[in-house]
Amino acid sequence: MLARWRTVVPGWLWRLRDSLRGPRKVIRLDAAMIGFRDLPESGLAGLWLGAPQFADANGHQVWIVSESKLSRLRNRLERAPANEMAAFPRVDTADGMKAVMSVGSAISIEGAQHQVGLAMDFLPRVRRDSIDLTAIIALTEAATNRIVAPAGLPESNFVSIQTNLIVAARFQIPKGSGVFLLNESDGVMHGKRIGVMISATLPPVKR
Repeated sequence: MLARWRTVVPGWLWRLRDSLRGPRKVIRLDAAMIGFRDLPESGLAGLWLGAPQFADANGHQVWIVSESKLSRLRNRLERAPANEMAAFPRVDTADGMKAVMSVGSAISIEGAQHQVGLAMDFLPRVRRDSIDLTAIIALTEAATNRIVAPAGLPESNFVSIQTNLIVAARFQIPKGSGVFLLNESDGVMHGKRIGVMISATLPPVKR
């Protein structure tokens, strides 16, 4: 919504806003995506997370944890050989400015190019003691399917796009904290559950 509104607002008005209210605060967004080969509900106890702060009807679970705990969790998951650390996107944006992070590739389907991989859209807003982060997270991959042909005709393959994770959420992240999101137990990424870590920090102001 903000990006659509900004397209019709003259640039001088935004510069006037910044001159009156000061420059926007810079926000650094770090993310990591993890594939868990085998993580039953009982295995969550071993991640030191406790009960999730949020869980929805689709099986998504969300924990808000301190930055230090999130860092220790990430280090532990990286050392586990069964886990797949699939992506580590980072972007610097500012208060009220939309940011897009993506890691993936293009594939051709029926002559048209399509992007597959990890895509994250963020809109952060700085509050007094927290960062209000609206996020859309999508993970897709190319899937090859075999078409069974009638007798006497050769079989063929066709490529489609498979969605492994799609989440739209708004997080209230206290300063000094981050987010760990885990999808439902029957999520698909080569048979793995998918976890996403998000860190939103205010880098020190350069003088």
